[in-house]
Amino acid sequence: MNAQSGAPRLFFGKTATVFLALTVSATPALAAKKAAPDKQAAAKPAQESSAADSENTFSISLEIGAGYDSNVYRTNANPYVDYYQGGVLVNPKVQSGYFIPVTFKAEKKTESANDNYFLMSYKFDGDFYTQKDFQNANQYSHMVNIGGGSVFDSQDSREDGVYYGLFLGRKKKIYYDRDNGDVKSTSKGASVSDRYTYSTTGLEAAYNKDTGDFVYGVGAALENRDYETPNSGSEYDYGSTSVNGKAGYYLLKSTLFQVSLDQEDIQYSKRNARLATASLKKTNPLLHYIYQTTDVMLKQSFGGGMLAILNYEVKERMDMNVGYNDFTRNRARVRFTARMDEIWKIRLEGASFETDYPNAFAFDTPGQEKKYIKGVESNVSAEYAADKTMAYEAGFKTWDEKTNDLRFQYVRQQAWAGMKLSF
Repeated sequence: MNAQSGAPRLFFGKTATVFLALTVSATPALAAKKAAPDKQAAAKPAQESSAADSENTFSISLEIGAGYDSNVYRTNANPYVDYYQGGVLVNPKVQSGYFIPVTFKAEKKTESANDNYFLMSYKFDGDFYTQKDFQNANQYSHMVNIGGGSVFDSQDSREDGVYYGLFLGRKKKIYYDRDNGDVKSTSKGASVSDRYTYSTTGLEAAYNKDTGDFVYGVGAALENRDYETPNSGSEYDYGSTSVNGKAGYYLLKSTLFQVSLDQEDIQYSKRNARLATASLKKTNPLLHYIYQTTDVMLKQSFGGGMLAILNYEVKERMDMNVGYNDFTRNRARVRFTARMDEIWKIRLEGASFETDYPNAFAFDTPGQEKKYIKGVESNVSAEYAADKTMAYEAGFKTWDEKTNDLRFQYVRQQAWAGMKLSF
């Protein structure tokens, strides 16, 4: 449940605006394929293979619950002076309310005796607030994946293979004023509430190898996002090219050290870049971002269903116009999972980050300090499996972000509980 002009440039860096999950271990379609076909069946002579050797599986799952959100619109709890609006004093209103998180998944997979497979999947994910005043915070997404691949080897929890496919999606999100939750509009009153709503299409491919001593993989994707056309202002349409790679080594049988390099090159077709003075005009060059990330991970299995993962990530964004929106983000994250008797599953997660903008001004107003954002996040959840098809879940999340651009400072907590049905 939930409470990412000119020819493309390819090199390693980060998928930033949307995480495309391109390595085989992370690609949605391939991650869902955890059980390889029977090896004896795969070893049959080619002339014995037939349609009868194929195995079709279909699975669906539904997660639904109820939650409480302490800060629906991620609002600053304190009055502040908005220098972007010329020094206006703003008295934000923090609003709390209840929401219904919903996640639905369906997947059809066809596996053949020669370890090839074809997969189709659909996912719906949304948060819906129960009170009329919070309808602008509702958001939901649809995603369809169609692809296939091959499993070269599978043993224990390791799986080697290749995946390739396409994805199509749609996300609905309202562009609202974080100070009060009202839909955003221009100075002349024209609504731009649909600015963050988009459709997406793309292609992705990945290769993964785990030898038992080493892990490595590569991936790539192309994506096109088509945003709704606002009544006024620039449109956010863009095309992106992503590549990534990873390499890891088992220090011990239960300890994996891994380094990942990721890149995403985003070129907007209608959105303008800011100049060094923060000026934003229709005559400015089109916006072009390149994200690069290096992630270092240490994963430790303790046996008995316990697992700990530590990540340290450095992400850089390069504004290819004059560098106004460049940033460097350092993020540390720790996760712990414990499974007990195949009935209970406990997850603990904590993260801290700091983002520095060497060229951008707070409030995008010259004369203000260089912008920074820093924060901490936490997530605790528990799952109880009542039987093979039903589980009960509960969780608690927190966010605390501080910045000298006070329009975006907030503290938030969410608590939720629900059930999961799987067939």
